[in-house]
Amino acid sequence: MDAQKRRDGVILEADKIADELHYFKDILSVGEPRLTRLVTENLLNGLVFPLLFSFMASKNKNVRDEKTSHKLAYLLV
Repeated sequence: MDAQKRRDGVILEADKIADELHYFKDILSVGEPRLTRLVTENLLNGLVFPLLFSFMASKNKNVRDEKTSHKLAYLLV
């Protein structure tokens, strides 16, 4: 039963993410350049770049401190 609860929780979270992505798609399809830029910058800074740099840091054995890689990520943005 515990595995079923976890599976249901994962499915619920995946559905929430899919809903939010559809919402962002709708916002981006409005065609307002300032709104598009704002949403795109926030998605990149809040989701894409942190995930990308965390992945890069985990693959790079020479990076000792993950905070350093995050600081580098924000400097690059």
